Amino acid sequence: MISIDYCQQLQAPEKPSNPNVFKFVEFAVGAAGQPVVESTGLVDLDVTPSRRQAQAEPEPDDPRRQSARWKKLTAAAVEIPTRLRFHANSNELDNRANRDIGRIAYLLTQRGYWDKKVILIGLADSGGKSKDNWRALSQNRADIVKQVLAEEGVTVREAEGLGAEAFVAPNDTDENRQKNRRVEVWVK
Repeated sequence: MISIDYCQQLQAPEKPSNPNVFKFVEFAVGAAGQPVVESTGLVDLDVTPSRRQAQAEPEPDDPRRQSARWKKLTAAAVEIPTRLRFHANSNELDNRANRDIGRIAYLLTQRGYWDKKVILIGLADSGGKSKDNWRALSQNRADIVKQVLAEEGVTVREAEGLGAEAFVAPNDTDENRQKNRRVEVWVK
């Protein structure tokens, strides 16, 4: 069943007067609802890399390419199109990340992924005290995701924290810093 916290993120009341609210949200974010979401032109939650992603290098202007370690880890790999994030000031995955863990685990049981190696890249924003702190935080995030995926039967080949090396947004606002605090999932 979907959590009350998740419904609050979707602007649904904690105790809706209509008992079908939770059922609708569960449908909308679940496997059965995702084709409907996609058909309307909205962004779906599918974690399957598209053919285009599988054949393409990251865009030349992708700011993550400035990190030599990121480029080395992702060479010849395909990104699972999601970002695993954590609740603010916490080591707990947020609701979307918890759902995506299940989607990723399911994807990796599909025939085309049986022999793939999973790589996790933990990242941080550049706030806080020092680069060592950023690296430790990002490694901790990657290790947490590795453990959660292991509980789902997924073996992770490599989990590395890069600190604030591979940013995707400037670290000038809370919203942008949140975008930089993430774990990326790649398969090779």
